[in-house]
This record gives sequence, C-alpha cells and structure tokens, in this order.
Amino acid sequence: MTSLNLNQYPLVRVLLFFLPGIALGEYLPGYTLPAWALFTVTLGGLIVWFWLLRGRVAMGFHWVSGLLIALAYLLFGYCRVSASRGEELSAIPEAPHYLITVKEAPVRKGERVTLYGNVCFPNHQPLVGIRVVLKDAGEEVALLPGDRFLFSGRVVPLHFPVNPGGFDYNLFLRRKGIACLAYGEASSLVLLKPVKRYMIQRVATKVRLKLLERLAAHAPSDGLYAIAGALIIGYDDNLSPESRANFSRAGAMHILCVSGLHVGVMFLIINTLLRYLFRRKRMRWIRYLLLLLGLWSYAFVTGLSPSVMRATVMLSFVVTGKELERHTSIHNSIAASALFLLFLNPLLLFSIGFQLSYLAVISIVTFHKPLSGIFTPSCRIFRWGWDLLSVSLAAQLGIVPLTLYYFHSFPILFLLTNLVVIPLASLILYLGIAFLLLSSIPLLSQGVAFLFYLLIALLQRFTQWVSGIAWGVVDHINITGLHVVVIFFLLCALILLLYRGIYRRTRWVWLALTLLFGICGTHTALLRLQQRVVVYSHYRDLVVEYMVGREATLLHGEASHPGFASMLADAHRKYGIRARSPAMPPGYYGMSLSGKRRTAQFFMLGEMRMAICEGGWSAKEVADFPCVDVLILKGVRSIEALEVLCHKVTAHLVTVGISDYERVQQAFQGEGEHGSLVCTALEGALVLWAYHLPSGRVVTSIKTGRWSPKPPR
Repeated sequence: MTSLNLNQYPLVRVLLFFLPGIALGEYLPGYTLPAWALFTVTLGGLIVWFWLLRGRVAMGFHWVSGLLIALAYLLFGYCRVSASRGEELSAIPEAPHYLITVKEAPVRKGERVTLYGNVCFPNHQPLVGIRVVLKDAGEEVALLPGDRFLFSGRVVPLHFPVNPGGFDYNLFLRRKGIACLAYGEASSLVLLKPVKRYMIQRVATKVRLKLLERLAAHAPSDGLYAIAGALIIGYDDNLSPESRANFSRAGAMHILCVSGLHVGVMFLIINTLLRYLFRRKRMRWIRYLLLLLGLWSYAFVTGLSPSVMRATVMLSFVVTGKELERHTSIHNSIAASALFLLFLNPLLLFSIGFQLSYLAVISIVTFHKPLSGIFTPSCRIFRWGWDLLSVSLAAQLGIVPLTLYYFHSFPILFLLTNLVVIPLASLILYLGIAFLLLSSIPLLSQGVAFLFYLLIALLQRFTQWVSGIAWGVVDHINITGLHVVVIFFLLCALILLLYRGIYRRTRWVWLALTLLFGICGTHTALLRLQQRVVVYSHYRDLVVEYMVGREATLLHGEASHPGFASMLADAHRKYGIRARSPAMPPGYYGMSLSGKRRTAQFFMLGEMRMAICEGGWSAKEVADFPCVDVLILKGVRSIEALEVLCHKVTAHLVTVGISDYERVQQAFQGEGEHGSLVCTALEGALVLWAYHLPSGRVVTSIKTGRWSPKPPR
C-alpha cells in the first residue's frame, strides 16, 4: 500500500493552514488590524530566519521556521476574508433612483425576473451587492451581465426569516456579496449604456441562451428540456420541484449539476479533436492553448459553478504540467485548484457546492483504489461494474457527513442509481454535445435529438421509479456540527488504516467510534432534559411553541397553517421533537377579552417568568399585569399601554413584525432595568431554553438566530 506522507504534497500542507485562517476570519471577525500586524511581523521573522540566520541555528530549533510558515498562511487566510467581506447595511440611503449594474445572468420565472448586481448609492463610494426582483417582466426585458439601469423601486436590507433548523438565506446572500434587496416593476427601469467589465460573462450568457434555444426547439416536453439544460449546460432554473425531489431521493442530484464528469467528457472530446488536427510536435503549444480555451469557454458558458471551477482548474494544472513535461501529483493539483479559487473568493469555502465537490474528489482519490482492490472480477463487464460501484462508494464516504448535516436525508439506493445513471448520463452528454454541434444540419440533428431526448426520458423514468420506493430514503436525520467533525475524524482514522497498516492504527478507529457514540448519547440525553420556548421569525404572524423533552405544544399559531408546517418541521428535527402534546408549561394561565382579539398568556420556563400579549389592550387594562422576565408582544397599538408594559419587563421585550417593533421603540425607555428589545423579523427566531439537571439546578439561556447585529435603536 502506498504510504501517506504530507511532505510529498507541499500545497496540501499550505491548504491545511490556509483553511483554518479563512474559517477564523468568518466566524471571529473584527481583528483585521491585529491580524495584519501579526502577519507583517511573521513575514519579518521568516526573512530574518532564512536570510540572516541561515545555517547558524541548531537543528533542535528548526521547528521555529515551520511554525512561522504555518502562522503566516493562517493569518493570510484571516486577512483575505476580511478584505473580501462585503459591506453590511442596516439602513438604505434614500434616493429617487438607484444605479444598478447586472453582475450575473438573470433568472426568469414566468413574468418575474431575479438578478444579482451592484448598486451605487448616493454619497456612498463602494459598490454594494444587490438582489433585484422585477415583476411583470415581459420577454422584451432581456438583461445581460454588464447592463446598467436606473431603478426607482423599493430597496431594503436583508430581512429573510431565520428559524431553528431552517436555511439562513440572509447568510447565504451575504457570502455572495449581497447586502440589500430590491423590489419593483420592470416598466420602471431606465436602461443605460452597458459597461465593458462584464464582457466575457455577457458573451458567455448569450452563447448559453443560444444553446438553450436549440435544446428547446427539439424538446418533446418542458420537463425533458429542463433536464437537458441542467445536464448539458448547467442551467437548472427551469427544473420543477418534482424533478429535483426525484433526482435527490434517488441519489442522482449530482448529475443535474455540471461537475467533474461533464468537464471530463468535454476534455476528452476537445483533446481527441485537437490531437487529430494538430499531430505535429511543433503544434503542441497551439493544441495546449486551444484545449485550455475550450475548457474555460465551457466553464463560462455553464455558469462557473464551484464544481466546474474545481474540475477546470485541476485539469488546467494537469495539462500544463504535462506540456512542461513535469509530473503533477493529483493531491497537489487538488490543493492548487482549491488555493487558486479560495484566493479569488475565500467565502467559497462556505458554499455547499464547493465543499461537496472537493470532498467527493478527495474521497475518490483516497478510497477508490483500496476499495476496488478488495476483489477483482474475472469477467470484464463485472469488473467495469465493480469499478463504477467502488467510485460511487468512495465518493459517498467523503460527502455523507455533510449530506446528512445539510440535507437531513440519505438515499439508500445510491449505488444502484449510480450504476445506471452515470453511464447513461455520460452517453447523454456525448449525444447532447453532438446535437449542439450538428444542430444546423436539419435531418441529422433531428435523429441525434430523438436519441438524446429518448435517453433523457429513460433517465427521468428511472429516477422516478427509484424515488418512489418507500424505503429508499432515510429522512429526518439531524446531526450537529460536532457529529460531522467526529465522523470526519473517523474517516481520517480509516485512511490511516488503509495507508499505514491495518493492525497498527486501529486505536484511532476505536477512539473515533467511542467519541461518536459518546456524543450521540450525550446529545440524546440533553434532548430528553430540554425545555424550550421558541418565538419563530415570520413576516406577519406570531408563532410561539413550548418544547419539553421530545414533545412540543403550540402556544400561539396554527399547526395546520401552510406557511408554518415546514418551519415547525425544521425546528422539530433540530430539537428532536417526536410528538405534539396538549400539556401546557408550568404555571400556565391564559385570558381572553372580547373585542379587538385581546389575549394574554402567562407561564414559567425554568425560573423565567414569561408572557404573550396580543391585541388592542389599553393602558388601564394592562396596569394590573404582573412583572415578567420575557414579554412577547403583537398588535398592541396603544403607546400608553406599551409604556406600561415596558416597565413590567426585566429581561427581554420581544416583537414579531416591523410595525410592532417601531411602536415599541417609541415607548421603550432603553435597556437598563426594563430589559432589551428584540425583533424576530430583524434578528431571527428567539430561542429560550432551560435544562433541569439531575442535581436540581436549572440552567437557562437565550439566543437569536440571525447572523447580523441588532439594528441601532
């Protein structure tokens, strides 16, 4: 077995210190100036070490240089994140018009167009990323990257609801460099002259649209056309939710994302054509340049997704090394491509596509050879099938922890699916590229298009059949980040077993398994002891839920409401809720007065006194309310009543909607003895929890789900 020695892979070692620096820069911001100062001192120390003290230091102190190099890469990662972080806005400068430049190809859904761009605010020098949603956009509204227009609609900061277990869309947009949202009518746009900065993206978008037109012209149905666009060009905006669900449940979602498989097929096609056109040795540099041009053209046309960028950069390094007649290690090629992409955009590290793409290829490189070597079938067909299965299994070993963490489900039949889907998708890719090349020849293109869409229909039927198997998917899986870390530790222990001896490294496997089972047991025990109150983040409605152990009681809101079902399900999965319970919290008391929907509920959470107050209460009616630690308000319009209620709160005053938040601000007297003001619409869901320990002690805490700081009062 090949030994595993990181000294052979210098770029891997660089990456191992660069990645923690990026993570620290994202999760521990605010220390940019000290980081730059320490980075400068570290570089100075390296210069002194290698130029002035070279050969004068005893061998016992050579570890100092390694420590300085590692610290330099870590600090550089931290500083790189600080330099690339977009601006966060708590308020939008008012103006009659906003100048917006389109940055990416817009997405059309009927007469609604969504685009990403940069906006220039008045008296605001740096450009700010913006997401624009245009209504009533007819076919005449065909914007491209580089287009500029004056926008007179509504511009607001990021304000999507953030709830336990749910997707944080605000954080997702921030990592894409988006700081605000815009909503308006397409008819209000005033188009200006395009800028030349996005010329390459503009040409690539035009080519993509032209190719999509050719695919649509021969498509038997919209569903097959959507799958064809996703498979060949990476355009998945037309995919229906049903198609996405079928491919996901079958374990074949990676086929609908242009990835290393697609780039590899394109590489083989271009390389084969150029090999026949440029056979002379003198022409090899022309062949090399055309090969890189073809690969990167395909990458731009498909939208430069992380998986495409990874595969294209890796192949570029491999091809360059081959032309320079130098051996390139696959591990160094992977690390070089990751370093290149993360240097350009360090926040790519937190993209799910980036993480899954690199983990899949690393896992294939690490585990494929040992798995395929378990046994070698004598039959050629069985050998090919086993090799394909071992590749799929190797890829799943690396991505399964993140798949469970992000998507909370696992397709059991992924091996069966990939055994059929991967060769079928490869054949579809070849036919699709042939069809696009021959689309100008009527009779021939029709024949190729018929075979092309026939195979896509077969692929669609197969994924529908697999996804329809009731036991084919394990759903509602909830693992924490700590679980993910321990599972990866277990995978690293398996790598040591494979590369450094099966009997000498078993202690690491047993240690990882012990940690994993210990964490799972502790997590389960804590869930049984939990007692929580969750005030969900919603645009208009107040939803409050009480959880104790594995059961939940809805204190305010309707469980059958279509807008609440997925929100509650995400929180139940996160907190391990198994059933609903009619039991009320300790000390519960509810009251309701006729007219103006006046309701009030009082209860205890551990040692915290809590109350929910809703409706048109007057100052006289709330004068006799008891003092509480946490008060949740909705729809109380009387400023006098709010002033009285504010003096009855000792810890936290919680509002749901923006209008309630603004009214309470008028009556709020500051933090001090009256507690702090929290708005779930701005700061995300509020979670208050209490743990009743066996010793009798009650531990309580409170947190909000939003990544951004509270807006200034």
